[in-house]
Amino acid sequence: MTSAAGRKKSIISTVAPSIDLPVANNTLLNKAASQSTSLYQQCSALRARLMRVQDFAQFFSLSTSQDASSSRRSTDPVTQLWDCFALGVPLCYLFNLIPSVQPLDVDVDINSFDPNNEKTRKRAIAHFTMGLKSIEGCGTFMVTDLWDRDSNDGFVKVRLPDYQASPMSLTCSNKVVNIVTAVVDLLPEDVFVEAEPSSPSMFSPKDSSDSLPDMPGAPQEYPGSNVVMELVFTERKYVQDLETMQQYATALAQTNTIDQDTIHLLFPGLNKLLNFQRRFLIRLESIYELPWSERQWGAPFTEFEEEFAVYEPYCANYTTASEIMLQEEHHLTARDDILNVKSELPAFLIKPVQRICKYPLLLESLVKVLTGKDEYPYLDELKAGVAAAKRITDKINEAQRKAENLATVKNLEGRVEDWKGHHISNFGQLLLDDIFTVTKSEMDREYHVFLFEKIILCCKEYIPAGPNSKKVGKSNSILKKPNTPTPFGASGAAAARKKNTPLLLKGRIFLNNVTSAVPKNAGGQYSLAVYWKGDDDLEYFTLRCRNEEQLRLWETQLNRLIKEAAARRTSESRNLRIQHLPPNSTSPAPSGRQTPFGSGYDRTFSTSSIHGAFPPHPYSTRGGRYPMSVMSDDQASSVSSQGPQGYPPYDTLDGESTDVRSWYTIGWPEAESA
Repeated sequence: MTSAAGRKKSIISTVAPSIDLPVANNTLLNKAASQSTSLYQQCSALRARLMRVQDFAQFFSLSTSQDASSSRRSTDPVTQLWDCFALGVPLCYLFNLIPSVQPLDVDVDINSFDPNNEKTRKRAIAHFTMGLKSIEGCGTFMVTDLWDRDSNDGFVKVRLPDYQASPMSLTCSNKVVNIVTAVVDLLPEDVFVEAEPSSPSMFSPKDSSDSLPDMPGAPQEYPGSNVVMELVFTERKYVQDLETMQQYATALAQTNTIDQDTIHLLFPGLNKLLNFQRRFLIRLESIYELPWSERQWGAPFTEFEEEFAVYEPYCANYTTASEIMLQEEHHLTARDDILNVKSELPAFLIKPVQRICKYPLLLESLVKVLTGKDEYPYLDELKAGVAAAKRITDKINEAQRKAENLATVKNLEGRVEDWKGHHISNFGQLLLDDIFTVTKSEMDREYHVFLFEKIILCCKEYIPAGPNSKKVGKSNSILKKPNTPTPFGASGAAAARKKNTPLLLKGRIFLNNVTSAVPKNAGGQYSLAVYWKGDDDLEYFTLRCRNEEQLRLWETQLNRLIKEAAARRTSESRNLRIQHLPPNSTSPAPSGRQTPFGSGYDRTFSTSSIHGAFPPHPYSTRGGRYPMSVMSDDQASSVSSQGPQGYPPYDTLDGESTDVRSWYTIGWPEAESA
């Protein structure tokens, strides 16, 4: 039989979504990021111009001395400009140099200015923003755009390309860097000095926008130059794409195309992600400006490792976002002037997932190139950066797994109508699930197997037959059916989770009774035998796995749970004996053994007649108490709840009762149509 369809893969192996229409070369998707789109380079160019404005360099020195002991002190031009503009007075100084405007009523004498007076600084910023209203087309910003250091949105200008402008387009949001640049453009030539004055000692040696080539050209002659250029240039493009996504989300909100909650689900955590990624790009570009032997490429990943957690909500909810995009497609087409919902939006949505997976690969390539190059002194630090990048992706994969499992449990709860008295909230966390061919007594059945912390469930899809329907045969099995196209390449168990067809609870085994999970690889066929304590002996069933990776994954999780259950059972058994010790007795006679589950509870596996327990362990010489004859639910429930002979009573789910048979058997209907 064809092997079971596979479990969904982690984001590291996520396949890019299919795009319905060809992508033209002049779209935003394929438009390369130029030097002018980089916030770092914009600030570098603006800083170079401001250094030529007469007497303005003293304000840079003032902001430097003010933050001399600050951990935020930096040589990157973005931080330098932000610190300088946040003083307020430097902005008013520039404004008063414009010849055709009314000067602001602010004292711009640096000798009388107290940079530690927040009230004076905020007042100066407010006067500057109000003065901007007298300059036609300049735009303005709020004091908080400079004062809020938790977000860099206010420090940059987000503008849609001219060809996208329309009456319905997002209004241009003029922000600090672009506004100050516009103000500098209005200054007369005589305020600029001929030669650039000396920069403060904290400045980078390169103060112009020429520090980076506009597009990748001939690589410089140093090891790993191609990898480094790819890292920096693609990072610029990535940040530009995130800004486009932010513009698109803002346009959707401002035009009420879809509601705010839906936008949040479509772009979860996008603003925080963009803010972080801008800062990360600034760090990379700062390193790129240094001499080759001083470039510590591993440092950004170790320094920002914890902050990469902003990716977790986005990647964990990527599948949900993709589904929402398809559901809201008819509404989203209203903003095709920004991003085409069919040909561009799917590719933009997956970019953060793709980017976070790219970092370890780029760093590993750089390690490979630089290994053995004694002239590069930071190889060990680079290797630490690789390890950090891998830990980052591992955490994101784990967050994605938990989010998907929560959705799976919610879907499962609604699809199973008869839970046989169980409560899914008592099963613990869902760890794994997949569609398997389950083999027992030389009979194969297709089950969707769910591994919870406390129980294994086997469920079968139930499709009620109509009055004129033919009997469904095995040829219609999930494993043999061609996959129905699903969003973004979902298949197998992932596709099954999206269904709403009813599920029948065919089997359940508590992990307290499972003794081992034994892998087997014979002739390229991978299988996992799961053994549990049967009536008088060990019983087992077999899961057919599609490959060794799936086999090891389930084997590892099952055997870990088995060890944990054994340790917990030993501890609770010891505590139970101590509690039941009578006074003045060290070896009391055993009284009637009590089951921890209680009694009077139907725990059989099927509403139809079923076969008995699985075949005994291959080395067993005894038969089970229940032969392979048919046993009704009433017969099963009448069995003693003492537990299997020779074994102590076992744990069960909190607050549940059961009969002994359901501890270790999976119901197997005598006759099934599928």
